[in-house]
Amino acid sequence: MNPYKDMTLAARRARESRWKAKTCSRVVHPRFGEVIVPHTSNYAAMLNAAEYWGCDWLEIIDDVEVWTVGPDAVPVKMPRHERNGR
Repeated sequence: MNPYKDMTLAARRARESRWKAKTCSRVVHPRFGEVIVPHTSNYAAMLNAAEYWGCDWLEIIDDVEVWTVGPDAVPVKMPRHERNGR
């Protein structure tokens, strides 16, 4: 089952745009670890990390740290489906 099929076109485009950003950041959380994701803003990086980890961004907002990384950093790929089954 594809959880994205019910997304509006605008929501789908916003998600794809977040994941196609040219710059990257390292997002660190004490429970979920760290991940390098595409970054247009700290908020977008947090949303991408939450989607990658399969949690709601509200679960990580209080403890998450977003750090810049160099241009040679390789981000994770956009998940095909949300991992938490929403």
